[in-house]
Amino acid sequence: MRELCDIVLVCFSPLSKENCMNRLSIVIILLVFWCVSFPAQTVYEWSKGAGGRYTDSGKCIATDSQGNTFVAGTFAGTITLGTTTLTCNSTTFTDIFIAKMDSNGSLLWAVKAGGSYLDTVNSMATDRQGDCIITGTFQTSANFGSTTLISSGGALDVFVAKLSATGTWMWSQKTTGSAVISGFGLATDINSNIYVCGNFKGNSNFGPYTIISNTSSYDLFVAKMSAGGEWLWAKQTGGSGDDTAFGIASDDSGNCYVTGNFRNSVNFGSTLLNASGFDIFIGKMDSYGNWLWAKKAGGSSNDYGYSIAIDQQGSCFVTGYYKGTAQFGSVTLPADAGTNNEVFVAKLSSTGVWSWAKRAGGSLSDTGNGIVVDNIGNCYVIGSFAGTATFETNSIQSNGGSDIFIAYWDTNGKLLTLSKIGGSGEDVGNGIAIDLQNNYHLTGSFSGTITLGSIQLESNGSSDAFVAKINPSTIIVPTMIYANTPTAVQNFIVNSTQALTVVPAINNSNAIVTSLTNFSRFTNFRTMGFNGSGLIDVSFTLPTGLWFGAVYYQGTWHCSVPEYAYNSGLLTFPGVDFGASQNVTFVLSEGVHPLSPGTIVVYQDIPTEVRNVVITSSKTIVTNPSIDFTNEIVSRLPNYSSLVDPLVLGFSGSGVSDIQIEMGPGLWYGTIYYNHNWFLPDPPYLLGFGGVFTFPQVDFSAKGTIIIVLSDGVDMGQTLPVELSSFTAISHFAEFNTIAWVTESELDVLGFNVLRSEIADLKSAIKLNISLLQAGSIIGAQSRYTFKDNQIDNNTRYYYWLESVEMNGVSHFTNPVSILVEQATVEPGVPQIPITTKLLKAYPNPFNPQTCISYSLAEAGSVTLEIFNTKGQLIRTFAKTHNSGGYFEISWDGTDKSGQPVSSGVYLYRMSSGKYSASSKVMLVK
Repeated sequence: MRELCDIVLVCFSPLSKENCMNRLSIVIILLVFWCVSFPAQTVYEWSKGAGGRYTDSGKCIATDSQGNTFVAGTFAGTITLGTTTLTCNSTTFTDIFIAKMDSNGSLLWAVKAGGSYLDTVNSMATDRQGDCIITGTFQTSANFGSTTLISSGGALDVFVAKLSATGTWMWSQKTTGSAVISGFGLATDINSNIYVCGNFKGNSNFGPYTIISNTSSYDLFVAKMSAGGEWLWAKQTGGSGDDTAFGIASDDSGNCYVTGNFRNSVNFGSTLLNASGFDIFIGKMDSYGNWLWAKKAGGSSNDYGYSIAIDQQGSCFVTGYYKGTAQFGSVTLPADAGTNNEVFVAKLSSTGVWSWAKRAGGSLSDTGNGIVVDNIGNCYVIGSFAGTATFETNSIQSNGGSDIFIAYWDTNGKLLTLSKIGGSGEDVGNGIAIDLQNNYHLTGSFSGTITLGSIQLESNGSSDAFVAKINPSTIIVPTMIYANTPTAVQNFIVNSTQALTVVPAINNSNAIVTSLTNFSRFTNFRTMGFNGSGLIDVSFTLPTGLWFGAVYYQGTWHCSVPEYAYNSGLLTFPGVDFGASQNVTFVLSEGVHPLSPGTIVVYQDIPTEVRNVVITSSKTIVTNPSIDFTNEIVSRLPNYSSLVDPLVLGFSGSGVSDIQIEMGPGLWYGTIYYNHNWFLPDPPYLLGFGGVFTFPQVDFSAKGTIIIVLSDGVDMGQTLPVELSSFTAISHFAEFNTIAWVTESELDVLGFNVLRSEIADLKSAIKLNISLLQAGSIIGAQSRYTFKDNQIDNNTRYYYWLESVEMNGVSHFTNPVSILVEQATVEPGVPQIPITTKLLKAYPNPFNPQTCISYSLAEAGSVTLEIFNTKGQLIRTFAKTHNSGGYFEISWDGTDKSGQPVSSGVYLYRMSSGKYSASSKVMLVK
């Protein structure tokens, strides 16, 4: 059983410091010190409590592609969710509730399940259709809508049940046989198949598949179901002790990853693991239930793996607890002074190689209960703690018996943020989920009073359930990113009705950076210009854990010594001749990691943290310009990897103040991200014309530091050469692989190449097509392409890249997709590409006398299309309402709102629909 304790949420991510400060100090020459602190406040979009007079708890949570929240838990007596009240069938036991809320926290529906005895829900997931599936245990009988399940002999039995997106019961399933069986973990794959895991004792039938435990002890099981509830296979693993699978996750290839604990000796396929006490296991199975590998962790006491998640590369992240000391590969996690549980978080590669392991906790019981991974490989953990719990060098103190923690580690195991929830009672964090916008959703239970953001919740009974949504930095409106555009910040004016302190002072000169051969691959970099006189020794000390691993100086890359591998290193440049050049420029390159002396590998999409960068010299020099910037929230924007050099401003002040930001002529900064939204300047931004962003009545007393992001390279009139919406690989019976991709728009594109390798390294890839691929099928505004790869081997994983070649010979490469070729029994289907809300191209362009402006809508809605001249004056407005989603177009004949012809020239057209806004250019030639 999991012990009740305070809930702690730990969050790891490259960029999530809400209250960072940058301090510039001159020490001998210059000390550039970036001070990073964990945020004092977590931004809660909303939080809800639900309960009655007795004990109620949120057990698990999930999200769908629309940002809706699904939560399931247990209740006794009655429970009220929004305006819906559910009544338990039993007067002494618990029933199950399931509820769905929209992205704003409003209840859409709530239903119950259960019978007259003990019913619990342990895990839930959603599928691609937005339906939700739950698993747990019931005793004797349980009702799922109009279906009643009867347990075997009155013992505990497992159930799996599915609800539609509208809250209608679709089906429910159980096993048959004499076994006592419980379902603890559940996951879905890209084809909406369902994976469930748990433990059982005796014999159990999963449809036609029978499993039997080895002894009178519990064995673990893993089973797979179709989207329609048909059992596809069931596998049993166990030995002479009790063995249980608690958590499960799946990847796009149908492999599943499982964690739990085991006792004595257990064979996971051909891998034998031996435990001391109860040990943790982490294993990977293929889509047919065969164990591919298994690893163990733990010590001589009782250790539990509770939750598992995977990233896009198939690496798995696990959390739970251990006692005493525990071994995770070559990493030994220490024991605290007490003898209670310690939280662990660990990462393994897709092949089962340990990457890292971390501990957290104190002298009382602490447990990691849930884990999720975002789209760049950072992991969020929710759990419970009591007393004082230490996460690396950061400590949190519970307010009562137990509190909730939320913690956030980046993909390399660095703790980035830590927060807690709790009051004077017992508070438990059970579940965490993440949506497509990287908001994370929480559930658990609380007693007494807790505060989540500005909302205070008070329990009705001994404990209530809670649900909350935390928004680290949501971006709803996509923008068009103009790739690889160097940025010069000039004529930058900040006006305010009250005196503000700009943190930090920013003036970024790109100096020589644009001439670097791999400049276009940098998501962020730091340029430092120094002036002085005579010969000066200059050195850079890189502290532990920084991504800046090399320095560019005088046309050469220099690696840190010792070689940079998440450890500190020293870069020394003796005898720099300031007398000859006066100004000397150094570039610290983000994400550059030397694998060997002289070898530089640029990692894309790695957020940067600059702190404790010490610059020393034998003589005094002055920075020119003074540079320091904080990335605060940038990495959470979905298009962050396309930003060459985002500019982040932090403003601190007091009271209510207007903020106005004026852009000088010719700058690339074309939009601003503030308070979870993108803003266009007024007048709309056109290259060569300035614009003003105004934010009235900003309340500093409520928000503390105000963060504003200027999105570099955003030109509202230009798009990427290729706007790619899908790139997938599909395997067919080990006979051939189909590579499919869909483009939303193409500009000056000559054609495409498909490249393949058996390792995830583009340098080793070979081109498969003989000539450029140019002809795609046109569907609406999309172009769809397929390529067949016949030269494949069975039981081999392949990595594919797509290269787009422009008319000028410049190439762009996608990130790879991978697929494991294996024998199959069902022909796979080609994934459908959903329609998204997007502004598409105008055609013809240039035009005379008429052009058609195309757009798509994901669902029914209203659209406004505005046309501006280069002075920012509104020329014409079109308004349309559509009863369904699809592809549409608006025709413009080159006249203004009075019907008068307009002159030749460039015009900006802007589409707005709900929270979506995007712009582009069209040219009228007479």
